[in-house]
Formats: sequence, structure tokens, C-alpha cells
Amino acid sequence: MKLRVTLLPLIVLFTAPAALAEDAAGKWTGSLHRGEWPVPLTVSIARNADGSLTGSAEAPSGSVTLDRIASDGSQLTFDLPGMTRCKLTWDEAAKVWKGIMTQNGLDFPLELWRAS
Repeated sequence: MKLRVTLLPLIVLFTAPAALAEDAAGKWTGSLHRGEWPVPLTVSIARNADGSLTGSAEAPSGSVTLDRIASDGSQLTFDLPGMTRCKLTWDEAAKVWKGIMTQNGLDFPLELWRAS
């Protein structure tokens, strides 16, 4: 009986993160906060047969291909052309990816939620 009680916290510890994970594949809409006005952004990510991710981002200024996309369900990272890196964390309560876009050493808040 003592073994079962001891194992229960470990089982909860190792299975809880999976319950909070979000598949990055899909269409995401959001906003990038650069200055006074938020910039609308749409990010589309696809999962290939080998598990790798590909995608693109569309803003009023145009569309670009995403590079170095990675996600473990709780963290999402990708690069945009022009030495820009996006790092987001899944917020389960709000159902949104929240993070920053770093460009030329400056950080800008970024949020993406699943498009309906």
C-alpha cells in the first residue's frame, strides 16, 4: 500500500504537463504589440509526416515563411526573416500562446490564439 501512495505523486507529476500541452499545428491569429497599435498577425503551422513543423506568418505588410519551428506543446519557437525570433509559452487557462518577438535586440509582446 505504501508503494502505491508513493507512486501516485510521481504519476501526477509526470502526466500533468501533457494535459496542459497544445499542438502548435493549425491556424493561429493574434497580435504583435509594436508601439502604440497592435499589428494583426496570422500564423499557419503544419506538422509533416516526419513530425517536423513548417509554417508561414501573414501580417498587413505581407507573408513570410517561418524557419526553425519547434514546439513541445508548452513552448513554441520560430524565426522570421530578418533575425527575428519568437518565443511563446502556452497559457492553458487563457487558451493562448503568449510570449515575445525579439528583433534587433528589442522585445515586443506577442499573443496567438487558435483561429475559429
